[in-house]
Amino acid sequence: MKMKIINKRTKLKVFLITCTFLCVVFNVISQDRLYSNFLGNEAAFNPSLSGFRGAFSLSGRFVSQWQSPQLNAYRTGLFKMEESLPCSIFDYDVHAEYNEEGSGIYKTMRLGGNIAGTAPFETGKSTVHNIRFGIGLAWQFNAINFNQLVFSDQLDPKYGAFDAFGNLNQSSFIAPLNNRTKLFFTPAVGFSHRILFNSENKKSSTVLWGLAMHHLIGLSNDKNWGQSESILQLETSLPYRLHGFVQFEFIPYYHLGHFVSVKPHLSFEMQSNLHYWNVGSHFSLNRNFTIGSFVQQIYNFEQNNDTQWISLQLGFGHNVLKDKKIDLGFTYNIPLTGLRNNIGPFLEANLAFHFSKSPGCGILGKDNAMAYPGVQCPSSSFSRGRRKLYENIW
Repeated sequence: MKMKIINKRTKLKVFLITCTFLCVVFNVISQDRLYSNFLGNEAAFNPSLSGFRGAFSLSGRFVSQWQSPQLNAYRTGLFKMEESLPCSIFDYDVHAEYNEEGSGIYKTMRLGGNIAGTAPFETGKSTVHNIRFGIGLAWQFNAINFNQLVFSDQLDPKYGAFDAFGNLNQSSFIAPLNNRTKLFFTPAVGFSHRILFNSENKKSSTVLWGLAMHHLIGLSNDKNWGQSESILQLETSLPYRLHGFVQFEFIPYYHLGHFVSVKPHLSFEMQSNLHYWNVGSHFSLNRNFTIGSFVQQIYNFEQNNDTQWISLQLGFGHNVLKDKKIDLGFTYNIPLTGLRNNIGPFLEANLAFHFSKSPGCGILGKDNAMAYPGVQCPSSSFSRGRRKLYENIW
């Protein structure tokens, strides 16, 4: 009888958390592909961080930007399945991404995955290093609904876009490739290095840093494949994007399994004439409550101007029967310079379900447990035998 009551309470909590997330999403979903929260979305910035959270995870992330009563916002949705493989040197994820700009006019669909391999080694008595290399493979296409556009040859000097009888004037423009680009290839490579300074100390500090390059080369020059992003078939290629970051974690307080974590973070991106900076820190209690404050900036070297904003981030975690966990996060961005907030804020929401078993290792008949007993450091956990460092979310 007691177990039934616990199960009912657990199901109710899961239901309420999911409903809260969906209510926020239906009110905020919309934006350009710009993620302001690195936490929980690391593989989107660096493929070598795929699967490093030590769980089998299903997650969704939604972003909204620049909404107004007259215009639809930019909106992005990211859905991901991510798995840590404690029985292997590899981890992976598969994901699907949708982006829409304006009133449903310009859209991007992206499907792909990342795979990361780990090379562990130790220095000294108890310092553990993990060097990770990752590859991202993704294909995408862009599309636009030309029927929602008005071309100059449709405009009548007296009646505008319509004729004298109220009929829409026709344009001589012929949309290529059914209003979309070729299916193009957007590969990425990444490198990261994680150091646990003292695996025998419950309050050991860690450092994680890495570099990544996105949109490396096109897969081929076939008429239906490549890396051209132009809907008009102008063969404009997608410019590469560089990303670098460094992140520390300190445990100033630990007692009987309860701890406080501080995570300073600095990251940088460069794509064409745009440079992006992100600096700030997360503060968490037992991985179940997290707050973060960051200053972020996009600088355009060609136009010599910048846009700055403060990113306020809030996260909640709930363990379900010790081997499952739910993470819920919200981000609100307050503009400081450049583009202002008078047409709607920049919002981000994420929901993730984590499981402490690895289906992949289970299929192979190997050890599939990821919540390791007896781990000393609350910031990191290890895979048995492989000495892979995972984020200890449990």
